[in-house]
Amino acid sequence: MDEAQIRRRRTSAARSAPATSDWTKEEWSTNRIVAMLFDAILLFLLCGAPLLMAGRQPVGRLIFVAAVMLLALVAMFRPATRLSPLGSPVIVFLLGTGLLLVLLQITPLPPGLLQQLSPAVTQRLPLWSASNAEAWGQWQTISIVPSESRIGLAVYAAYAILFLVTAQRMETLADVRRIIRYCGWSAGGMALLGVVQYLIPNGKFVWMFAHPTAETYHEAKASFANPNHFAHFLVLGLVCLAGSWQSAANSSAGRAKHMPRPIGSPLSWLYAAAMAVTLVGIALSYSRGGVLVAVLALLVYAAVCWSSGATMAGYRPKMLGLALIVPLVSGIAVGLHGYDKVWSQLQTLWQASSVASTSAGRPVVWRASLEAVSEFAAFGAGAGSHRSVYPTYLAKSVPVEFTHAESGYLQIAEELGVPGLMLLFLIGCCVLHWIRCAVPAVAKDGARREIVGPLLAAVVAAMAASFAHSLFDFVWYIPACMTVAVVLAASLRQLALQTNSELSPLEPTETHDPIWKLVNVCFLLVMVCCLPHLYHDAQGQAAWEDYFTLSLASDIDQSGMTRRGRLRMTRINADDPQVSQQMLQCLDRVLAVDDDHHLAHARKATLLLKQFDQLQLASDNAMTLSQLRDAAVASRFPTLGEQNQWLAGVVQDRMPLLAAAYRHAQKAVQLAPFQGDAYVLLSELSFLTSDDADAKNAFLQQAALVRPKDGRVLLAMGQDAALQGNLETALSHWKEAFHQGVEFRQTLTSLLGNVLAAEDFMQHFQPTYAQLSDLAEFYFAQGQTAEAIVVLERQVRLAIAGTNDDDKSESGVGSVWTELAAAFRQMGRPDRAATMTLKALDRDPYAYDLRRQLAIDLLQSGQRDTGMEYVRWCLNQRPSDHELRSVLANSLRIRDDRQVSQASYLVGEEGAQPPARLPRRP
Repeated sequence: MDEAQIRRRRTSAARSAPATSDWTKEEWSTNRIVAMLFDAILLFLLCGAPLLMAGRQPVGRLIFVAAVMLLALVAMFRPATRLSPLGSPVIVFLLGTGLLLVLLQITPLPPGLLQQLSPAVTQRLPLWSASNAEAWGQWQTISIVPSESRIGLAVYAAYAILFLVTAQRMETLADVRRIIRYCGWSAGGMALLGVVQYLIPNGKFVWMFAHPTAETYHEAKASFANPNHFAHFLVLGLVCLAGSWQSAANSSAGRAKHMPRPIGSPLSWLYAAAMAVTLVGIALSYSRGGVLVAVLALLVYAAVCWSSGATMAGYRPKMLGLALIVPLVSGIAVGLHGYDKVWSQLQTLWQASSVASTSAGRPVVWRASLEAVSEFAAFGAGAGSHRSVYPTYLAKSVPVEFTHAESGYLQIAEELGVPGLMLLFLIGCCVLHWIRCAVPAVAKDGARREIVGPLLAAVVAAMAASFAHSLFDFVWYIPACMTVAVVLAASLRQLALQTNSELSPLEPTETHDPIWKLVNVCFLLVMVCCLPHLYHDAQGQAAWEDYFTLSLASDIDQSGMTRRGRLRMTRINADDPQVSQQMLQCLDRVLAVDDDHHLAHARKATLLLKQFDQLQLASDNAMTLSQLRDAAVASRFPTLGEQNQWLAGVVQDRMPLLAAAYRHAQKAVQLAPFQGDAYVLLSELSFLTSDDADAKNAFLQQAALVRPKDGRVLLAMGQDAALQGNLETALSHWKEAFHQGVEFRQTLTSLLGNVLAAEDFMQHFQPTYAQLSDLAEFYFAQGQTAEAIVVLERQVRLAIAGTNDDDKSESGVGSVWTELAAAFRQMGRPDRAATMTLKALDRDPYAYDLRRQLAIDLLQSGQRDTGMEYVRWCLNQRPSDHELRSVLANSLRIRDDRQVSQASYLVGEEGAQPPARLPRRP
């Protein structure tokens, strides 16, 4: 009997025989049912759960964790199997240490111990020190957002237990092959969904789920809000498809001659089609990072196949031909639907002059995260805290919110500190150890390297893609991507075990060690404890998205706009009381099911205060909150109760709004103390609860420590300093606030524009070129034409000197003159506008729009002869420009008969005669 026949018999025995000969028939039947149920749940995690927005949203995250919990419960009914002599206790120790680290972060600690473990927390939160504990409370946890850390703990525990139970499930090589095949087909299905959705979009994900800040029209995404993560998911599956295909072909190379050849079988064509669709999906995601990682993964796959000696067995010509068809078909498909866009995206990689030019703003958040790492190095700022902590370290506020650090390594270091980074390093060492053990062992074993080699190459390539892509993206924080990575890591560990075991890799292993069930129970209990937090978070998702959509449409919440942009939606008036009421109702729905939602508390406090201002200004006693506060403080009431009684008489039924705003702002900072805008609200309302004159300043100082570059904080500190008569300090804060956003520039321009002359205003605030345009428009609106001219002259000097800022560098120097011409035109100076337009024409001599506008400016400024030349040129180019003909007729209405005849000819009046000599073309 030859070796191939022996291997086939062993395979058949491994698939049909029980793990031990002592099992009864009932036990064997139960074990098969449990195994089938386990595989069904795992298949759902790989193929079904990612359809719920890749598990990134609260509902998808809840379902992912619940499915893993069910998987762990099912695994409890199976006999325990040994994890591995290749470092299993080490892996369990590392995973358990990570769990303990996050538990430490959310555990209340004594003040002295907290100071030693996380000095940055006590330094950044002096308001929460022991001296203020009686009146305000005291911060007791390492994590600055414990509610988010609890959710992060549940997700981490899910990843850990998924690795353990999947490793326990894969007893034979057939199990490893099947699970790798699951990963490949899940990517193929997701790619098909993404391509079809790209070709037939309706703006919603899976044609059902609307997202406040993303849509499906411009890239292939499937159920992923971010095309980069979609591409990463496909890359992990692509190498699994390739490995499964090659392994299946090689495993049947030793079949009898009468058995069907696999290369031309429908299954082979199905594999080829799946890989082609996956490649098309990666390309149509237009993700530069995804394409780079795909190339890396395929190169690693080829390198490992070569190193392990895995070849195409006896079917090289057919298989090679079929393999070449895959990129060919993929290229044709991409060429039909998006070749130009794919090529233009890739060109930015080798044409870029710097990292910043290709990183979509990532260096901004990377720098901030690095500073946070240096300050929270000991134990991190808490799992899930990036969104709250990174704005503290921004050199300048940005109009978008980075929900993640755009680098898995940086975010782990930021949230878990040096211990978290060390754990990641040790886990990476374990992966490298498995690779080092598996590759040489496969290469030495000629009997099975053709089967195991492609599978090993697939998982090694997937690990390389995961670790590489995490350098510049947060794919580890996407449950759909991480599920595949964890399952493949378990597969790699099993391949390393079986290729180094004395047992045949085609035979089941068995052991009865209850320690692994105990480990599973520990992780499972942690997930059960965190499940209520996940459930409440999921309950409030719909209401929060409703609020978020209204917030973006009204343009009042720029901080919530993500880097990927937002849907084009109907603009609504943010000052409309009905809009504010709708948003308050949404927030009430969120807080009714999730009282730990710190962002909802902060937003509701802001809206309540805005609603109070609207009602107060519409009342008979139209005093603003600051005026009411100043009046209350100046009255020097004997007690706080008498002050509030007087205030209630003034504002009447609007008093509960102030009390509720204070309560929600206080709750917001109690849940997450790094919220500068909430402290600003508390400073404005502090006179309601304290007669201490320093209370307001204490809140502002605390806000400055957690949000030093936030425009709201700087604006409030400047106003406070101005009220105290310290104008120099006020101007210092306002100068910083002026450059932090449009909202703050508009506020300061309205506040000081009528007080300071234009020259003084520009000297103090040093506006950039683009900001000068806004300042000029303000003076125009106020009727201060002379001041507007001063601003415009500064713009001219900046343009001539070539020092216009980066805000205008993309549109070229010509746009400078175009905008200046528009400003002079608005000012009623068409002669100056014509001069500026002529300078713009020097950059683009045959731009129709510029020549057309120059013709109009010349005619309106009385330079009709010169203007006629440009009119003739424009009408020769576009004879149907009726607006230009009308302007020409109106401007020449008072000229002599010859010019009227000429104008009539130009505008096409019936019976007109052409002039004797046409003006020359300019």
